[in-house]
Amino acid sequence: MSSGTDTYVQSVLLATEVLEALADRGPSGVTEVARSLGVPKMRIHRHLRTLVAAGYVTQDPATEKYAIGVKFWLIGKSVADQFDFLSAARKVVTALRDELGHTVTAGIIDTDDMLMIDTERGTSAIEIGTKPGSRFPFHSSSQGKLAMAFGPPGLLEQVLSKPLEKTTVKTCIDPDELRAEVSLIRQQGWAVAPEQILLGVNALAAPVFYADGGMAGTLSLVDSIQYLPAEPSDLQVERLADAARRASCELGFLEGGPFVRAAAL
Repeated sequence: MSSGTDTYVQSVLLATEVLEALADRGPSGVTEVARSLGVPKMRIHRHLRTLVAAGYVTQDPATEKYAIGVKFWLIGKSVADQFDFLSAARKVVTALRDELGHTVTAGIIDTDDMLMIDTERGTSAIEIGTKPGSRFPFHSSSQGKLAMAFGPPGLLEQVLSKPLEKTTVKTCIDPDELRAEVSLIRQQGWAVAPEQILLGVNALAAPVFYADGGMAGTLSLVDSIQYLPAEPSDLQVERLADAARRASCELGFLEGGPFVRAAAL
């Protein structure tokens, strides 16, 4: 007899097989899916009804056939977009790291925070970096502040509507101050968060845009406050801005379109 854990895993595997069958066959009835997978019809029906309730599958009320739902398509598109951004970012981050010596990271907006998906470690003897998979709050990270400035409409107020954590003594949690800072970021096209997540560490970030002007993600420099000060040098800003601009061009963004001031930096 299978354990509860084994049963759960088998159930998840069958759900993925049902989705794959619908993606391969197109709109199908319960009998068709059950026959293609060699699984009892009643069991397939339960999985299909669950997937419909979750929004991953739809059912045509006229034909009673099932098909892949919009939610599943949106997830697939989001994942594809992330790979597109990562591919574009990787074409510029190594050269940027080699030129300035700082750690360079690429990040994307996740549901409740910023997710770092790639890192090129700095060249200094004392390494200060960010691991892929690290997550940073919107309000206290340079990447998150860019998201509030150029990301989904309403994100800024959504973030400010919740209690904000004061990670260090320098973390800003005042809503009015954060609104003013985001307004400045929209004008200058880059953001910093000196010692707001970890004392002694700063990050300078710039946005990367899709062809339609939506923010694809962020590129950021990370280093000790000694080498990446709260007021970054013109060289640091210019080199990061150029890398972000080139990554945006890789994604089809044309200067002169939406967010031109931020993209042009």
